[in-house]
Amino acid sequence: MAVTIKTYSGIYFDIENPTVDMINIEDIACALSKICRFTGQVGKFYSVCEHSYIVSDLVDKKYELHGLLHDASEAYLGDLSTPLKSLLPAYKKLEKRTMEVIGEKFGLDFYDTEAYNEVKRVDSLLRNIEGFHLQNWEVDQSGWPFWLKDKLPLIDHEEARRCFLVKYKQLAGVK
Repeated sequence: MAVTIKTYSGIYFDIENPTVDMINIEDIACALSKICRFTGQVGKFYSVCEHSYIVSDLVDKKYELHGLLHDASEAYLGDLSTPLKSLLPAYKKLEKRTMEVIGEKFGLDFYDTEAYNEVKRVDSLLRNIEGFHLQNWEVDQSGWPFWLKDKLPLIDHEEARRCFLVKYKQLAGVK
């Protein structure tokens, strides 16, 4: 028996056996816009969608779509904290398979070494910026983009979703 969730668009997503026809950019944007970073342990809501949008702005231009979609599996599997993920090898396997299918859908190889390293570099940098602003982390601020030194934009989930989809359409050449 298939283990499925029903997405925003009405597609049944098979968690164990995803296929490209189960992947929908609207579903990704909708779900990511409502998932809070840091498992919600923040003073103000900050979505995975907004995070992904900012990552796409900060990576090398040739990896913008990789950056935008780097957490897309969370739209289907949910977001788990990094410490919890490390305890759940089955989740990590499902996450990898889902990202492979998402990559196939959008013509991306998330595990290409150069693309992976660039997105990881920016994702780690942004995680520190987010931790500083949202959880009062003490971190080295050198190398931060000037526009993120004072604050994060912190837009609502509908605006994050809209920005994400506009950026996707721009990068994918979709009207």
